[in-house]
This record gives sequence, structure tokens and C-alpha cells, in this order.
Amino acid sequence: MGQLTVRSYHQGNQTVITVSDDGGGIDPDKVKQSAIRKGLLTPGEASQLSDTEAFNLIFRPGFSTATVADMYKGRGVGMDVVKNSIEEIRGSILTESEVGKGTTFTIRLPLTLSITKAIACVSNRNKIAFPVDSFEDMIEVPRNQVQINSKGEPTLPWRETVLPFLPLSSLLTYNRQISRGNVYGKPDDDMLSILILRNDNNFLALQIDQFLGESEIVIKQLEGPVPQPPGIAGATILGDGRVMAIANVLELFDIASGRLRFKFDVAEPPQEVAEQHDPIVLIVDDSITVRELLSVTFSKVGYRVEQARDGQDAWENCGQVCRVI
Repeated sequence: MGQLTVRSYHQGNQTVITVSDDGGGIDPDKVKQSAIRKGLLTPGEASQLSDTEAFNLIFRPGFSTATVADMYKGRGVGMDVVKNSIEEIRGSILTESEVGKGTTFTIRLPLTLSITKAIACVSNRNKIAFPVDSFEDMIEVPRNQVQINSKGEPTLPWRETVLPFLPLSSLLTYNRQISRGNVYGKPDDDMLSILILRNDNNFLALQIDQFLGESEIVIKQLEGPVPQPPGIAGATILGDGRVMAIANVLELFDIASGRLRFKFDVAEPPQEVAEQHDPIVLIVDDSITVRELLSVTFSKVGYRVEQARDGQDAWENCGQVCRVI
């Protein structure tokens, strides 16, 4: 007999469903060997895969570790269908497994539109909101409270426990770094603003630059040809018309733990332009939400971004060499 556990809960702008079993688990080495036999990977490529990346192979079309196919297994169809169905509604699925102890699939489904209370923060001159159900505490602590554990990782004591400690800017990295002093004058460098995030029974201490306060926001999904920036779940439009990003707390936990790694495939800027000026991207769209999303994405990889609301505005404002999208 086996036990199957299904849990669901709401966090931020996502519905989270976990399906766990207490079976034999997924052996990443067995998955890699099966991928090699099917010609999906070379032995060298397989040796470079992490366990999480190996687990993702089970979602490949036609992939199966079963040696013989029958009416229940071995055809490599089921997991492929699951993944495609989830991605069609802009969701994601994450696999965690331990040999001999079982497997957990975590499905995250975005809400198309929701209203929630959130705390607005500033990190590297960027405003970002955290839904109130995703954080546990907001504190100011002396810098000397940050400790280094035996693995050389920074930690922070909190409520009789010790939490992993990271600056938010290290999870949402941008090429142009702006110090707190440049943005806010002369802050007290001996004090750190810390946001304690919660994910089920796990906690993470994030350093930010400033707390802006709590408010009620409307969460809008980000849609467009460019993928969402990692760690961002959506956006909200402020009263002055500006767009503020909304953090994907579950994804921030995955990035902090190393379960998820991201790579942006953006063409290299022309050499003759890069030698004298920052490469420029002109974004033309009648939706301010789309323009701001694309601006965040291209700024992240080193471009200076200009915006235009329509073709006429773009023609009038593009007075220098641009890469137009």
C-alpha cells in the first residue's frame, strides 16, 4: 500500500497544488541513462545536469524510464501532457524527489486577476510589492547580526532560529547597480531593512533598501512575447500611472536554493555602438504594462531603454541608432 497526499493553498497571486507520494522516488542517474539511450543527451551533457534538471527530462515528449510499455506506463505521454496543459494557462510544475522516500510535484497556477494587500519595497531603485500572505515579518537589524555559517553562507538569527540571508538584489540582478546612498541620501549603513518571507514551513531573510508601506493592489498578469523576468509574478498600476512589479515569492525561494536557474537569450549589441554608448532598445506598444515589462527585461541584460506609445511617437523620438522591437 502507498499513500498519496494532495494539498492546495493560495499564496500571492498563485494557486499552489502539491501531489506527493511515499514511493520509491525518482533516481536521477536512471533518468540520465535513459536519456542517453534515447539520444536526448550525450554522456558529457548528462554528467553536467543537476538532479532538478534531470527530473525535468521526464516531461520530454516520448520520454520514459520504463523498459517495456503497457497500458499504464512506458509510452512517455502522460507527463508531457501535464506540462503542456499547465503551461497553456501560464503555470509551472516543479519536481522534487528522493530515492526511497517519494516524490512531490508542485503545480503553480496564476490567478488571472486578483486584489490583495501588499507591502511595497524598494531595491536598487526599483519598486516591488510582496503580497502580505507571503511574508512573516519586517525588521530593522544591525549589520553585525549577519553571521556566516560553516558552509560560508550568510545567515540571520530570527525568533530562536537561523535563516538564510540574501540581498533581494542578488535574486533580481540588474546590470546597473545603484547604491542606497545615491537613491536615498545617506541612510544608516549600520542598519539593514529585512523582509522575512514565508513559503509553507520555510523562511528566507531578504535585505531591501526601504519599506514604502502597505496598500491594496490589483494584480495583473504579464503577457507578451518576452518571458516574465525571473522572480516576478505580475504587475500593478499605481495611482500615478507607473507600473510596480509584484514578487513571485515561491520562485524567489527556488532561485535562492539553486533549484531554478535562468538564462536570457538576447542578441549581442553591435560592436560599433557598444564602444561609445550603451546599446539602446526602443519599445513601441500602446500598453504601458507591456512597455514596462519589456523595459525590465532588456534593462536586466544591459540595454538602455526608450519607450514610445505608438508609431508616430516612436518616429519622433528615435533620433539615434536604435534596435527597434
